[in-house]
Amino acid sequence: MPGFRDGIASARRTADRFADDKRVEHFYDPYPAHRAGNAFSVASLPDGNVAWDIYMFYRPDLRWDKSLPAPTAMRHQLGRLRESEAFRTGDALRSDLHEIMHEMTGDVCSPLKAND
Repeated sequence: MPGFRDGIASARRTADRFADDKRVEHFYDPYPAHRAGNAFSVASLPDGNVAWDIYMFYRPDLRWDKSLPAPTAMRHQLGRLRESEAFRTGDALRSDLHEIMHEMTGDVCSPLKAND
């Protein structure tokens, strides 16, 4: 896939930025299997759409059994699902993610700098 040639290295660099934040879990779901992406799409996205770079929040007390629960809150940047309540981009996405994090945890989430 163009743009994903260094996928594992890029995923590691991204995960390293959050290494000290125990609230964040990072997972790389390599192409072509996309096992996690496919499982999450069934639980979260309409009509079986598969996506990456989606943001899902789950209550800490939510039970994960054989099937994945729907997220407590979710945001995405999928243009083909632009009409979705969860669609956000740019500053609106960033602001919404911080607001959701604050509502769920009570913590203030500091935004990353533009070059981070």
